Amino acid sequence: MEEENKEDNKKEEVSVSSLEEAKKVVEALKEQNEAMAKNLQKAEEIKVQEMLGGKSEAGNSPKEKTEEEKSVEAARNLLKGTGYDDQLFPQ
Repeated sequence: MEEENKEDNKKEEVSVSSLEEAKKVVEALKEQNEAMAKNLQKAEEIKVQEMLGGKSEAGNSPKEKTEEEKSVEAARNLLKGTGYDDQLFPQ
C-alpha cells in the first residue's frame, strides 16, 4: 500500500513539474510570437515607405541625370540634324 502511495506521489510530482515546464514553454512562445508580430509590422511599414518613396524593387523609377549627362543632352539637342551630334557625342 505504501508503495502505491509513493508511486502516486511520484506521478503527481512528475505531472506537476511537467505542467510547470509546459507553462514556461507556452509563455516563451507567446513572447516570441509578440516579437515576430512587431517585426512583421515594422517590415510592412518599411515596405510601404519604400513603395511611396519610389525605392521599391518592382517599379523602375527614372534615374536622375548628372550635370554632365544634362550638358551632353543639351549639346546633342543643339547639334541635332547637323550630323555633328553623333560624331561629337557617340552613345
